[in-house]
Amino acid sequence: MKCVLCESNSPEIRFKRDDSRLGKREYLKCFDCGIIFMSSDGLLSPEEEKARYDTHQNDSNDEGYRTFLRQLTDPLSKRLPEKVHGLDFGCGPGPTISHLLGEKGFKVDNYDPFYYPNDDLLQKEYDFITCSETIEHFSRPRKEFLLFDHLLKTNIGFIGLMTQMLDSDEKFNDWWYKNDPTHVSFYQKQTFHWLSDWMGWKLEFPSKNVVIFSRS
Repeated sequence: MKCVLCESNSPEIRFKRDDSRLGKREYLKCFDCGIIFMSSDGLLSPEEEKARYDTHQNDSNDEGYRTFLRQLTDPLSKRLPEKVHGLDFGCGPGPTISHLLGEKGFKVDNYDPFYYPNDDLLQKEYDFITCSETIEHFSRPRKEFLLFDHLLKTNIGFIGLMTQMLDSDEKFNDWWYKNDPTHVSFYQKQTFHWLSDWMGWKLEFPSKNVVIFSRS
């Protein structure tokens, strides 16, 4: 099987689990880019994914949720020029990043394939893209990262990501983050360094689970 990110032939099945509710799941590790991903036979249908997302309680007025997202928006906003225009990709049913950055003077469009499926937004160019707690849902991450590169303006661009990062794949079997059945791609720092080299993006880790790519 080819890697879902770098398309190398190095992935091998490294982890297996038998969930009493979800059945068996297999996860492969790519030894070239470091990503760990669920085998395709374990992926949920779009309807099953949507039903799972509908249980999330993300409220833009919830101060706890806003504080959580500020882990991404605060360091990103410090790097952005004034009054630039961005896209929150995977904003979910209760867009909040657009509110937080809007309060700082930035314009942000909301896109989500389930809740805000406005494909016209994917025909524009942006100064920055945010993607919080979303890249772990990508079953075809190569496609999505190529899309991000396409959506960024050529003269300047920032991509702010937030996801739980795996410190060591040896801890994967006991890692709570994999237990959500919609989480299908898992990233290590090695993976983001590979992305940086592949795309020609500058890479920063402002905190443990936040990644900022940039180009100029």
